Amino acid sequence: MDNFSFETTETLRKSFTELEKDKNTYLACQSQLQLHCPSAVLSTPAPNIPQLDFIYIGFDLLSNPAERDKFFNMKTSFYLPEAQINDLRNVAKRLLDQSEAFQKFVSVIK
Repeated sequence: MDNFSFETTETLRKSFTELEKDKNTYLACQSQLQLHCPSAVLSTPAPNIPQLDFIYIGFDLLSNPAERDKFFNMKTSFYLPEAQINDLRNVAKRLLDQSEAFQKFVSVIK
């Protein structure tokens, strides 16, 4: 289940960061313009960048090597025994509960 490489994940994370920098640069320019020339207006509209939150969870974050191996070696299929489905749900919940980024996201949307 290793669909995304470390490089792919990092590229996505960096693109989120770059979009945020672009937005902040625009806002800083707008602020400086208003400070020095209050009647002026930027000729380009503000970038329409939504709030982006990057949340990564994966079996590689499991600290117990035996448990990590169990999930990495689990076969992928459109049918899984109920016990495996329950195991996947439980580990997903645990990983999300342990994710600082996910907890921050949850606190923002509450």
